Amino acid sequence: MNLQKICRHIDEGANFYLRTLGNAEHMEYLDNGLYSIVRPRAGQEGCTALFDIRLEHLSDEAMKVKIQEIKKLNLHTWWGIGISEKMLRAVYGENLPLPATFTNEEEGCMAMLCDEIPPAKEENSPFTVRKVTTPDEFEIWAEICNRILHNNYPMLHPVNHYALCKEGVMSCFIAHDNDVPASVCSIIYNKEGASLEFVCTLKEYRLKGLAKAVCIAAIQEAFSKNSEIITLRALPDVKGMYRKLGFQLYNHPVFYQPGQTI
Repeated sequence: MNLQKICRHIDEGANFYLRTLGNAEHMEYLDNGLYSIVRPRAGQEGCTALFDIRLEHLSDEAMKVKIQEIKKLNLHTWWGIGISEKMLRAVYGENLPLPATFTNEEEGCMAMLCDEIPPAKEENSPFTVRKVTTPDEFEIWAEICNRILHNNYPMLHPVNHYALCKEGVMSCFIAHDNDVPASVCSIIYNKEGASLEFVCTLKEYRLKGLAKAVCIAAIQEAFSKNSEIITLRALPDVKGMYRKLGFQLYNHPVFYQPGQTI
C-alpha cells in the first residue's frame, strides 16, 4: 500500500470516527458541502468537531477565505494529512518546517497494515480482556473513557452510543486486572479500514501492560474481520507503545522521506 493510500485511510478513519460520534440521539450532524460538523443538540453534552474538509476545488483566494472562516469558528478541526500541498500551505502558512525537523508531535498519525499484526497475548498474562456485549458493560467502558480522556465530560453517551456496538460499527474492549475494569479501547470499522480509538488506562493501573493487552485484542479482531489497515492519531506520550505494537508514523507526503524515522 503506497503512502498516498495510507494517508487517505488515515483521513477517512478520522473523518468516519468523528461522523460516528454524531450518530446518536443527542447529537446532530451538519454539512454545508465544504465541511462537516458534529455537535450536541441544544441542552445536551457531547463531541463538537469540524472535519471532512473539501476545499481543493476552490480558487486560491476562495480557499484562503474558507480556511479563515473555519479557523474563526474555533472548533476542534481535522484538516487531514492527505490534502494537497497547496491547501497544506494555506492552512499552516508558507513557513512550513523542513522534513528533518517536522515531528507531528501534537497528534501524530499512525497506521498498521494487515501483515504487521502483533502477536497474541502471552499465555500467562495476568489480565483478562473482554469485548463489550451488554449495555451495562458499555456504560462501564464509556465512564472510563470520559473520566480519563475527557476529564469526566460526557464525550461518549453511556446509553445512546451503545447503538454503535449493536450495529457492529464499533467494537469496545475492557482489560481487567483482578476483575477490576482498568483499561479500554475500541475499533471503529469503515469498509476495508478500521481505526483504533479511545485507548486509556486508569491512573493507578498504568505501566503494567494493560493498554497493550487491550489494544492487541482489538487489533486481532479487526484483522480477523479482513480490515486491510488500522489507523489512529496518537499524542506524544503514547507513540512509543503504538510503535512497539507495530504502528508506523506517517506525515503529509511533503514531509516524508523514505526510511526516515520520526
